[in-house]
Amino acid sequence: EKEKQLQITQKEKELQTAQLAVLSKDKAIQEAEIIHQKKEINFKNTMRVFYWISILLLSASLFFIYRNYKNQKINLRRLNISNHKLNREKSKTEELLHNILPIEVANELKSNGFSEAKQYEHVTVIFTDFVNFSGISESLSPKELVAEIDQCFKAFDAIMQQYKLEKIKTIGDAYMAAGGLPTPNKTHAFDVVCAALE
Repeated sequence: EKEKQLQITQKEKELQTAQLAVLSKDKAIQEAEIIHQKKEINFKNTMRVFYWISILLLSASLFFIYRNYKNQKINLRRLNISNHKLNREKSKTEELLHNILPIEVANELKSNGFSEAKQYEHVTVIFTDFVNFSGISESLSPKELVAEIDQCFKAFDAIMQQYKLEKIKTIGDAYMAAGGLPTPNKTHAFDVVCAALE
């Protein structure tokens, strides 16, 4: 019986040892699960932080892209306005240049920066003068006088264009034009006489 008792005690000890082993394995499994859960929680937290950082960076990038796009659009609009103003001023300058110089000379100046002097063997020059201009100017206001001369000179300009004559200059009430230049022709005298009669 003692031997049986000893065997039973021995088996109880083995059973207790086995239970202890199982308990320690359970504890190890629980600890492993806790570590796994902590890792999972850390991973989720890391992913959440990464997600918010990504959203923040994407938002910042989109903001800067939009701001850059808007600035480029504003700059492009300003550039277009500047180009439009520049083209308007260029047109005014060209118009003024064409009023002062023959078109061929103006184009030569624009393309070369200078114009070579040309010699013409035969040209016909026309001068106009208003009879009693001093008397007329005394009876008109300066504004009316300038308007009257402007109206007459515009009509003269149209006549000169019609007969392909070149306006040279105006001084006060005098108007000067020439035929046979800048493009030489053989009808310049006839053209000038027709223009004078008209």
